[in-house]
Amino acid sequence: MDTSQSENPFMPSATLNATDGLSESGNQQTHLLLKQTRPWVSALGILAIVFGVLGILGGVGMVFVGIFNVGGVRGSIGAWAGIAVMYTIFGVLYFFPGYFLISYSRRIKDYLAKPTHENLNAALKAQKSFWKFVGMSILITFVVYVVMFIGMIGFQASRV
Repeated sequence: MDTSQSENPFMPSATLNATDGLSESGNQQTHLLLKQTRPWVSALGILAIVFGVLGILGGVGMVFVGIFNVGGVRGSIGAWAGIAVMYTIFGVLYFFPGYFLISYSRRIKDYLAKPTHENLNAALKAQKSFWKFVGMSILITFVVYVVMFIGMIGFQASRV
């Protein structure tokens, strides 16, 4: 069985230029794709930061609702504090992906202005940071859900 490079699906299909490491068509395609991606990355980054700030403000607001019993809302201080902490945690967790996306957008802008390997690598590194944070957040959330599920089963079993 002949497995030449042309049949290998994992080998790049573009011919590389010895001077810059990328083919001209690859440069143009990369430039176009990043140019089209940048507005979406910027918008989502800004929205994530806005939601993060709103979550933190919501947590602070819950503290005041609990302390001053605003609007005659009854409840224990512990419940209000718990809600305030959750709002604040979620606000902080929204802030970081937004920060990473804004950073990615800025690196894309740098690459579009001066398309060098260094600028492209900086953009990809910023994107990697975003996905690393999202991946770790998902894994941590999954572990927390599993622990809570096991804890609920254990709690219910102990009541029987």
